[in-house]
Order: sequence, then structure tokens, then C-alpha cells
Amino acid sequence: MGAQLRELRARVKATKSIGKITKAMELIATSRIAKAQARVEAARPYSSEITTALSELATAATTLDNPLLTERENPRRAAVLVVTSDKGLCGGYNANVLRTTEELLALLREQGKEPVLFVIGAKGVNYYRFRNREIAASWTGFSDQPQYVHAREAGETMVKLFLAGADDVGDSGGADGIVGVDELHIVYTEFRSMLTQTPQAKRIAPLEVEYVEEGEATSAPDCGSLIKTPSPTEGTPFR
Repeated sequence: MGAQLRELRARVKATKSIGKITKAMELIATSRIAKAQARVEAARPYSSEITTALSELATAATTLDNPLLTERENPRRAAVLVVTSDKGLCGGYNANVLRTTEELLALLREQGKEPVLFVIGAKGVNYYRFRNREIAASWTGFSDQPQYVHAREAGETMVKLFLAGADDVGDSGGADGIVGVDELHIVYTEFRSMLTQTPQAKRIAPLEVEYVEEGEATSAPDCGSLIKTPSPTEGTPFR
């Protein structure tokens, strides 16, 4: 009887200890979520303004011979950048992005385009490596604290391949060893609220112009005015 009581007391003590640990984990997670949400909300005005500026530039630049705006004839190869996390314990975040990516890859193949995978986040890298899927390039280790320098590195890599163009090089690459692409796509998660995060698949090049009638523009938080509004030529430097 005494041995059973000691065992029960040990179990109760262990359960209380686990409760303290999980409570601490909850507090840490709540704090991190609040900080992440604050960063997202702070970035919304900039995202809205830069999207508006790009749309206006693209609309005004219809007469410019710019590869970022020009549709390619018979596109053969499309780059797909997949944004996942480095760690788990985030619900369906990675699963939803990867499922959306698979749907996009299937659609591109149906259209006769060869998809080329680029992955951000260890979860996405592990997913495709486990399935013996080729990854052209990957970036990991910063999903909890992403910085501009990380986005710039991935962006410059993708733009370089797009400017090379799939029609200008063979499957083994051109003189500079670059295997170009005709389209750039991105799959990511759009944060809408604590309860709603929606996976998105978008083509980012050639840039798709969205025409909005006057008075129909969606409202955005007040973030002041742009310091500089570039001309179509200044805003589209890749020629």
C-alpha cells in the first residue's frame, strides 16, 4: 500500500511539473505570436503602397520593352518559390502551403511548362528531399526572424534566372551556366487573423497588371506618402 501511494504521489508531482512546463511554453508562444502579428500589421501599409506603386508603374509602362512586364511566347520553364517554416508545431501552416504547391506544379505541367523548385524553410526542403524531388536552390534558418537580406538573396536569384529566359539557354544552361525560366511563381501563407491564414499561389513575373476603376481601390492603413514616386523607366530598371 505504501509503495502504491509513493508511486501515485510521484505521478502527481510529475503531472504538476509538466503543467508548469506547458504553461511556460504557452506564455512564450503567446508572446511570440503577438510580436509576429505586430510585425505583420506594421508591414501591411508598406505592402499596400508598394503593390499600388508597382501596379501604376506596370500600367504606365505598357509601351516599355521590359522583360518583367512582357509575356514570353511559348513559356517552357517556370520557377516556383515555396515559403515554409524551419520548425513545426504550427498547425497546418506547412501542410497547406505544400498542398497548394503540388496543385500549382500539376497545373504548370498540364500547361506544358517544366517547374523548377526553389524552397525557403527546412520543412519544405525536408518534404521534397524525402520524396527525391530536385530542388534548384534553398534557404533555411531564418523563418522565425526573416530579414530583408534573406528576401533579397532569394529574389535576386529568381530574377537572374528570369532575365536569362528559358528560350535563350538549353537544359544544361547557357554560356554562363544559367538555366533560365520564363515565369516566376511564389507560394506563401497570407496572414489574415489569428484564426485565418490562407495559402496563396501567385505569378510574380511577368508582372500581372490588375486594373482598378477609380473609386474601387481597397482601403489601406494610413502610412503617409511615398518619399519618391519613380517614373516608369526608373521603376523598371531591368531592360
